[in-house]
Amino acid sequence: MTEWEHADDWLVAQGDTAFAVEVVSPSEKSQGIRDKVDWYAVARVPLLLVIDPRKATRALHSRLDDGAYQDLLPGKFRELVPLPEPFGADVGTGDFPVYGRGRAPVKEGRDPLSAGCHVVGR
Repeated sequence: MTEWEHADDWLVAQGDTAFAVEVVSPSEKSQGIRDKVDWYAVARVPLLLVIDPRKATRALHSRLDDGAYQDLLPGKFRELVPLPEPFGADVGTGDFPVYGRGRAPVKEGRDPLSAGCHVVGR
């Protein structure tokens, strides 16, 4: 193991992250996903978007209270994800790739690192 794997000084302090995105891996189990959602809540991340390319679904977790998310907004790829204030924008999911179907082609002129995610102001 490297030195940074033993140290935690590179980690962001609790409460310093306003929004996180968790992408489910092809081999992820349901319990593992629930555990990660709980971890983000305990870490006081106010807004969590879970992307599941296995099922072409997404879930927005919000409104933290007592170490747990109180609100859940599920949806499917191709639907906009409305982000609450202070973001006040929608995240487009139409170009998100689905496991087993190949990666969506990057359109000419678009940054390949952001090809699957579009933030649209309201």
